[in-house]
Amino acid sequence: MRRITKTNTPEFWSQYLQKRRNLTYQALVQTEEGRNIARKLRESLVDEQKFLCAYCCQRISPDHAHNEHICPKERYPQKSMCYENIVASCETKGAQSTCGHSKQNRFDEALFVSPLQEGCERHFRFFSDGQIEGKTKQGRYTVELLNLNAYRLRQARKAVFEACFYGSKGDAEYIEWYLNEDGEELNPFIDMIQYFKQKGEFDSSLMLIPPKEDD
Repeated sequence: MRRITKTNTPEFWSQYLQKRRNLTYQALVQTEEGRNIARKLRESLVDEQKFLCAYCCQRISPDHAHNEHICPKERYPQKSMCYENIVASCETKGAQSTCGHSKQNRFDEALFVSPLQEGCERHFRFFSDGQIEGKTKQGRYTVELLNLNAYRLRQARKAVFEACFYGSKGDAEYIEWYLNEDGEELNPFIDMIQYFKQKGEFDSSLMLIPPKEDD
């Protein structure tokens, strides 16, 4: 997870809500016009997040994402149209659902680590086999709630770590390129690579041995 800094509410969203102050998101998506607006919102969110899922940081697109309400829209209808409560999350299904689709209506505001909160990254640690672990009570709750250790995600993170590890041995500037945030799209799992860079793992000529305890 990496912190998302929300921009100003998009003008089209503000204008749409001006005459629909009591509209909820559940009602919005019941009409074709509303679904088109929701799609436009998703495109804006994906751009704002530079094409990364708000929770797991895998690559997403408007066609492979959904509008995720941090405070669930069914339990917090008064926040369901609030731009500051909506992020773009990856689109997954079934037993291996992750992120927003895993979270659904389960939510403890006191325990959940939101990607909008400052310092959200400090709640998590990564391992070279692709696992993520909560360093705090809040982090552990969030990892489990979002199913961030689903097999598919673990394998994808492991592949990215290995590509960056070997890439950094052949090119001293590889990691700096991978972590560059100037473009319109970020590289997947940039949060994990930033974590390992801060620990100095890409400066070593030895394969990383996953730490047993936090330093």
